[in-house]
Amino acid sequence: MPKSVALSLILSLLLSHNSVASEAFKRLKTAEITKKFGGMELTDEIHWAKQFAKDGTYVSFSMGVKRNGKWRVEKDELCVDRSRPTDEDRCFQVWLNGNRVQLRQEAIEVFDEGILQKPVPRKL
Repeated sequence: MPKSVALSLILSLLLSHNSVASEAFKRLKTAEITKKFGGMELTDEIHWAKQFAKDGTYVSFSMGVKRNGKWRVEKDELCVDRSRPTDEDRCFQVWLNGNRVQLRQEAIEVFDEGILQKPVPRKL
């Protein structure tokens, strides 16, 4: 392999590594969460959507089921009360990368990841 091709390959690998590093998720604080989520929707674009109204109301759509509740931000976490007697409030760390969001919980490795966007009208 000629040196110029090898050098080009190494350079492209280094540049791609730097672009991945610059796309890391950043954990949001209370004020940032409130600003980003009020009036927005988090969705995986297929199975579920969670709408966060500015007045603190919350509507989720998942696999054809609509649920109402309330949301708030507390101690740098997004908390959701789904207003069902069997459900406890759930609070999540919010991690952001552009419009991609991860909702994480302490000591749980599985998390929701979706796109933050303006709400889309939904029918059931």
